[in-house]
Amino acid sequence: MTKQPIGLALVLIIALSSCTTGYIVTTNLHDLASFEEKGHFYTLPQTRILVSVFAEKTEFIPGPYHKYAKSYLGIEGAKSLSSFSYNIQDIQLTTQSVPDPDYCYSVRDENYHKVESIITDLQSRGLISKENPYQLVNDNIDEVDFGDAIEFTDLTIKPFFSNELKENSKGNTLTDNDLPLWHKQVKPKTLEEKAQEAALFIFKIRKRRFKLLAGQYDVFPEEQALATSVRELNKLEEEYLALFIGKEVKSTISRTYIMEPDENEKLQRFTLLRFSEETGFHSAGGRIGEAIILQLTDLETNANLTQMGGAQFSAQNNNILLVRLPDRANAKIFYGSYEVLETEIPVYQFGALVPKYVAPVKHGLFSSF
Repeated sequence: MTKQPIGLALVLIIALSSCTTGYIVTTNLHDLASFEEKGHFYTLPQTRILVSVFAEKTEFIPGPYHKYAKSYLGIEGAKSLSSFSYNIQDIQLTTQSVPDPDYCYSVRDENYHKVESIITDLQSRGLISKENPYQLVNDNIDEVDFGDAIEFTDLTIKPFFSNELKENSKGNTLTDNDLPLWHKQVKPKTLEEKAQEAALFIFKIRKRRFKLLAGQYDVFPEEQALATSVRELNKLEEEYLALFIGKEVKSTISRTYIMEPDENEKLQRFTLLRFSEETGFHSAGGRIGEAIILQLTDLETNANLTQMGGAQFSAQNNNILLVRLPDRANAKIFYGSYEVLETEIPVYQFGALVPKYVAPVKHGLFSSF
């Protein structure tokens, strides 16, 4: 038997030991037995669906002089009670990507930092996330904007009180010589007296507007000045009339509902809320109003990738990073029996889990030189 020289064996040992292969190990966070605490960390995204409902709220406020509308202005049926009504103006659907807590991975990197650049690239393309999935808030966003509070403007051009002469204690009949014995006393005007003055002023506005349009003033305003004057008189009359017939105040209410699709359900329906034109927004589980429903259907456009994908990956995978490609879904929103919105959206939960292969890198003993 021929023996190899000792020198040649030593050279082979050095050659083999000087050429090592760097590799990575990807481990799901839930596999605690092999979790790499000191490795890189990344999370696959999941899709959240946000449905925003915008409604207009109309509040009727009765005028303070409503009971005198008929007697002073001849207006029948002036309302005396407040009322509310609601009307949906718009429904919008948007999506956002957030980390999925079921798909968290740690990566042991012995590939000399090659993985770090790949993770950065995948993150910039939205395929992975480095955010903490356990700090997410799942509550619905409830935004309400009632607008500015609007009250009736004080339009009185005369004081809200009047002066009256009070008889002295002697009870004498008033004569010129007795005037120093009388004195003035401030007397608040009644609501009816205020209404009467407001009605008289409305007729004055109408009279002045008629004289302007009829050219009965000595100086007739030019076309633009005339239009401005008439417009301001109309506005002033409307404000005075509101004291008798009331006014409507409009504001906007917006509410956003957040839903997260289930990756195992191909057809899903979410009752977001119930809406009434008399009382507005109500909870999904109530009985008041019509239901607003989100229906989601997985279109399975990458079904072949899904079948070839996740089942073959174990909890621990060498030299690959796992990513999930979103699939298309059909989203519809129904208000009662009416379909009010239909669109297609990407949903990560419906997507395929696919490997991103990372080629091992061989490093020689003297590669740093």
